[in-house]
Amino acid sequence: MDISSSQRRTTWQARELHERVTPDRWCVTLSDLKFLKSSVESSIDSGAIKPPANGSDVFSSEDRLYGPSIYTVTEQHIKPVTALAGKMSWALMRNPNGLDCDLFISHAWQEGIFEFMSKVLHSWPRFMRHAWCCMLANPQHLDIAAMLQSPRHSPFAIALEASKVVLAVPNRCCSIYTRLWCAYEAYLAEEQDKIILIARASNRYDICQSMVKMASAAIVGMLLGWAINFGHATVTFNLVFLCIATVAAAWSMGTTRDCHRKWLHLLGEALCWFLIFDWYTVHGQWEKTYAYLHQFTAIQQRLWLLLFAGAFCFLEVDRLNGLAALQESEQLGQGYRGSIVHATCTRQEDDEQIRREIGRRVADVDYAIKVLLEAGMSSPALRSIACKGVSIDQAANPQITLPLLVLVPLNLINVVATLFDIFYLDDDHWERKSMGATSILVRCLILCMLYRKTRDERCFTYLVIQKLSTVYLASLTPRLMVWELSANTTVAATPNGLMPVMSFQLLTYSFCFFFAVLGIRGTASLPGCGLCLLRMIMARSFRACCHVRHGMSCGSAESESDSESWSSSS
Repeated sequence: MDISSSQRRTTWQARELHERVTPDRWCVTLSDLKFLKSSVESSIDSGAIKPPANGSDVFSSEDRLYGPSIYTVTEQHIKPVTALAGKMSWALMRNPNGLDCDLFISHAWQEGIFEFMSKVLHSWPRFMRHAWCCMLANPQHLDIAAMLQSPRHSPFAIALEASKVVLAVPNRCCSIYTRLWCAYEAYLAEEQDKIILIARASNRYDICQSMVKMASAAIVGMLLGWAINFGHATVTFNLVFLCIATVAAAWSMGTTRDCHRKWLHLLGEALCWFLIFDWYTVHGQWEKTYAYLHQFTAIQQRLWLLLFAGAFCFLEVDRLNGLAALQESEQLGQGYRGSIVHATCTRQEDDEQIRREIGRRVADVDYAIKVLLEAGMSSPALRSIACKGVSIDQAANPQITLPLLVLVPLNLINVVATLFDIFYLDDDHWERKSMGATSILVRCLILCMLYRKTRDERCFTYLVIQKLSTVYLASLTPRLMVWELSANTTVAATPNGLMPVMSFQLLTYSFCFFFAVLGIRGTASLPGCGLCLLRMIMARSFRACCHVRHGMSCGSAESESDSESWSSSS
């Protein structure tokens, strides 16, 4: 619990520091949170943090999953430490000059410290350097009530206005939106068009367990591919297994049934590894002139199959990430009764002032929270399209398997193939070569755009790539079958045969780039077909593509019952 001499202050110095540094700069870094977690662990081991005598927080000293509540950690660790620093806040004790606020953390204090840390550390958004967290930002020894006399001018409101993103931290006890201050933070976020994200803990253990099962399926496929010889029927069986694997991948991406997806991934993994060992190579034009390139085609096609096998592993990771995100959304909604009119506050004065300030904007806040619970994220764009009947179910958690494959490894394979095409294939088909190069360039541009996009737009782009790439790969499958059927009799992949494939590939990724540039609102505003296209892109399943849902009730039309309840509460 010792602090360095440079961190020691008198109470007068601590007060002066809090007056000099504006509240929005009472922030911490990611490394500060890691340090706090380590300090709390040491304090628990030494007995400095223990269950309170009144039984309000029962925890085991061996528990590193949940741990003591934020209330207990504040009383038994943060307050004693900051008392030695003149009773300033923990954040300013660590960063006396303050830090610019990038991220605002909204939480309810009931959660265990390790539960809180695991979710925040795992979900810390990209490009966010500093975070404002009330338990660390506010000086717990000083007169916090005086700082909260006006909610609009409180440290919470000032910091949230300065932030770029709000991170809502669920807990296993109850929804944070049963607390009026958290509801007020949601109100400010909605009013200021902030993006609200849901924090979740790492699910690395579940992923490792599933990867063991996927590896077992791969071993079974390899053994069968090595042991079984279909003779003259090899090509036919290869096509059947390729079709089954393709259907399994498409079904997995088009269904929301978790049990089905798990078994489809195991089946697809086994079939892909079987094909890697049993595939009959489709030879191309290069071998006509350069016989030593014979092995290049065989390696290239097995790389495709290897990536196909890897795709099923990534699909399994997508499935597990989706389950984890859904669990956090359920925790965030646990005990929440659909409106902040039911939220409570410890201090009656705060309760009255917050309700008075929100006024008749209750339905707007309820709507923002509803979008957050359904989509896993709440942003101005998502709130806008949900009003228009577009499904936003788990929009914050798209499957990234197909986008990842087509933008990185498949693009690299295309780079190598295009270079071989240019330098080794002496023909006049420069149209095909230029289309291949353009397709590669377009995918590189999409990657650059993804790197800088906001979370909601990035998720939208992933969904666009997934949908359009699925159509492209589905249309390519019949041609691959023809090539495989003719693989043992002729050179199948002729330049003329590749032209339609290259054209469709370029068209597919050009449309991906087009929608990525437009974004969510731009796509919705396309005349005539915008909303229809958006519904198909945002749909989580085949059935949802054709389903037109009624728009969410937007906040502009507040229900009379909520209005009356809010008025009576205030």
